[in-house]
Amino acid sequence: MFAPLIKRIVASLGRRCHVPRDAHLLLAVSGGADSVAMLRALHAIAQRRAWSLQLTVAHVHHHIRPGATGEQDADADAALVADLAREFGLPFVRADLDPNTNNGQNVEAWARRERYRALSTLARHVGSHYVVTAHHADDQLETLLMRMLRGASVKGLAGIAWRRRLAGGDGQRACILVRPMLCVDRADVCKYLSDLGQTWRHDHTNTDPTRWRARLRRDVLPVLHDLRPGAGARAVALADHLCHVASWLESQVCDAVKQEVTQTGDAIVIPRAAARKLPRAVVAGVLRHALLQAGAGADDVGQSTLEPIMRAVSDRRGGTRSFDIAHGITIELTAQHVRIFPSQIPPAQKPLL
Repeated sequence: MFAPLIKRIVASLGRRCHVPRDAHLLLAVSGGADSVAMLRALHAIAQRRAWSLQLTVAHVHHHIRPGATGEQDADADAALVADLAREFGLPFVRADLDPNTNNGQNVEAWARRERYRALSTLARHVGSHYVVTAHHADDQLETLLMRMLRGASVKGLAGIAWRRRLAGGDGQRACILVRPMLCVDRADVCKYLSDLGQTWRHDHTNTDPTRWRARLRRDVLPVLHDLRPGAGARAVALADHLCHVASWLESQVCDAVKQEVTQTGDAIVIPRAAARKLPRAVVAGVLRHALLQAGAGADDVGQSTLEPIMRAVSDRRGGTRSFDIAHGITIELTAQHVRIFPSQIPPAQKPLL
């Protein structure tokens, strides 16, 4: 008889993640409670005739924990994952990241990007079309809170997706990243492992209160769970709803871009009168689209950047106003037009539209 956690994962594998029977799954296992629970649950599911899943266990060693003790802890994480794979008779693969390739970027962003790149490479190597991670409902709740505090758009508030493409790179076939554990929360995970007597590793960097996510996890989530049991499940439901809203909004933005946005010389041009007639959320999407095409980064086109521009577009003032965006991008607003001037983009490599 399956544990409740496994039953929920079984349901989400098919209904939300669209994983077919007989699929080969690459399991991203860090050694922490969440991924160890995922490994044990999917191992139990894989043996059932209804699924007949092929599993490969993968571990990514980031080599970024500070000091010799941090590196020793990370080595112990990798050893635990290798031991679990051996215990269950599953193939084990490992990737080691080189922190010297960071080039001064945000460490967490660099690690996340390189981790997914490594998992995609490992999936191709073993012949798997699916990478599985152990994100759960509390991760979704933390993500929504963080993005809300950063002023995310509807698309950002759609949160962590159940399923998305994971670029293969170098012309290779993309694989699919799936998260079947979004249907369970951290308490479910800990109970499941405790019932099995299964140990796991603790990454102490995850409890560093100088990091946003760790601070939310320590100080905010317990209060939310106390005020409203099932807060994680409610966050998942909200994110699912906003995902549908974001898809609809994206279709409206695409239509507006096709109809109203043009390129004149070196500028992207939006008629101001046409923009005034569009719903406010669509105007924000059109501006965001144009700025990204002009060379802005995703972090440069948040609501705080767009808000003063949208107010100016909708008012009735004449004259010429300018707004400076990151990377030398400039927006010029006149009585008739919104013109977006990129700083320097090789036209043959990145067309504006």
